[in-house]
Amino acid sequence: MKKTFAILLALSMALSLEAGAESAYPIEIESDWGTAVIESEVNAIAVYDLGMLDILDTLGFGDYVVAVTSGLAMPDYLSDYAGDFYVDLGGFKDWDQDALAECNPDLILAGFRQTKSVDVVDAVAPAIYFATGDVDSSEAYMAALEKRVNAITTLFGGEETAQEYLDQIQEMIDTVQSYTAENEVSFICVTCEDGGLSLGANNSNALLSGAVGFISAYEEEDNEEQGRGGDGGREESADGEEEEGGIAEDAEADGEVRGGGDGQDDASIEEAVADGEIRGGGDGQDDASIEEEESEDMTVQNAEVVQTITDAAPTYVFVFDKDAGENMAEAVSAQEVVESTELADTELYQNGNIIYMDEALWYSADGGLTSTVMQLEQIIDLLGLE
Repeated sequence: MKKTFAILLALSMALSLEAGAESAYPIEIESDWGTAVIESEVNAIAVYDLGMLDILDTLGFGDYVVAVTSGLAMPDYLSDYAGDFYVDLGGFKDWDQDALAECNPDLILAGFRQTKSVDVVDAVAPAIYFATGDVDSSEAYMAALEKRVNAITTLFGGEETAQEYLDQIQEMIDTVQSYTAENEVSFICVTCEDGGLSLGANNSNALLSGAVGFISAYEEEDNEEQGRGGDGGREESADGEEEEGGIAEDAEADGEVRGGGDGQDDASIEEAVADGEIRGGGDGQDDASIEEEESEDMTVQNAEVVQTITDAAPTYVFVFDKDAGENMAEAVSAQEVVESTELADTELYQNGNIIYMDEALWYSADGGLTSTVMQLEQIIDLLGLE
């Protein structure tokens, strides 16, 4: 009799919990995309933002993922999501809209590329998007991170585990800040793409630029004089929107402009755009002469970046290899590019203060829980604070 009662009680509780879960819908999630209305239980998620994938995985909800972008380098700890079990949502710039529709997700964790096609994405399923742009304090950084985490816990739970990670991250930030409050640590972020170096603005990475007390070693207007994008190759502004500058759309989206001397109008620049970069060369030039001109322009450009770094004399130079972050396997590595310039002759290089960042960790999966812990571990180790 007691056994029968216990079984009936368990069934009653299960039904009660199920009814309670159903009554919780619709759920509204606020993101930088706007308000997403989740009408019913989420069982299938399509992921373009690997930072959000990190949060799902860290909190134990990775089983809900059915599709993942292949356009960004995957960190080792998330490598299981790169397998054939998951629908391939396509590249970073050429994401596959058909694949998104065919995987029939209940929720889409969008990246900023999808913000250019809001109507297309929203027609498939509710979508949320969080920019990882400019922050100017640890409080702002933690608030942005908590906003991302809360979107997941609101749908699936896991608040206790999430809070443990957030507390750990705050403690690690405090450790670094206790050092930077007493010791000035200046930095410059450099992005390498297609053999070219460009200077990242203050929002190149929110953790470095705002949360831990590092000081930018140069003013943003200095970066503008370089004629390059102000976000260090990160294709969004502080509010997550892509900047406008009167150049061809792909070059804008890449946050950088190559070549294109004074006097070129937008039309001529657009004609010169190929794969996100502006190529020189007027009518009648053959490929060899164009390549030679590009090489000369790149040499001048890299020399200007090196001179800016030398003049600023930062404590550290953080180098981000954008090609590696976007799975450009055939590209020349950032280290090779740096070592081909006069940076290799500087004290920064000799003292080991040019730091090559793991793009999968610092770019692809930026804004996650595990990724943030790993990033802070690297900073703490760099400063010798362990």
